[in-house]
Amino acid sequence: MTNVNLRDVGTASKSFNVFNMANIDLNTAGTEELSKVEGIGQERAEQIVRMREERGGFKSWDDLKQVPGFSDKMVADLQKKGAKISGEEEDMEE
Repeated sequence: MTNVNLRDVGTASKSFNVFNMANIDLNTAGTEELSKVEGIGQERAEQIVRMREERGGFKSWDDLKQVPGFSDKMVADLQKKGAKISGEEEDMEE
């Protein structure tokens, strides 16, 4: 039988969320997936999906800043963690 320290489980969970950020596309991720990202939570995830649907998707990181409660720092943190916006204008220029 293996003993598991519950404090370690919480830490592993946070690391898992950050690790998977490279797979998060803010134009396709659902509310459940977005809500698990550190710093987003359920309410912001719902706002992201709602605004994305109203606008027909995000075209740039500046669009994400229009979501209530999203600061420049939050957007920068998501970018550093590897989140992406499919169809981002800069991607189309390459």
